[in-house]
Amino acid sequence: MSNLSTELREGTKKAHTMAENMGFVRCFLRGVVEKTLTAS
Repeated sequence: MSNLSTELREGTKKAHTMAENMGFVRCFLRGVVEKTLTAS
């Protein structure tokens, strides 16, 4: 019988790694986020 937390961790590992490596998320996790306004 599998452990649910282990399955969730393994199943979402790739998505978490990709998210953590995005520039915005890296800065956000460090508390360094600047508000940028864009004009349409």
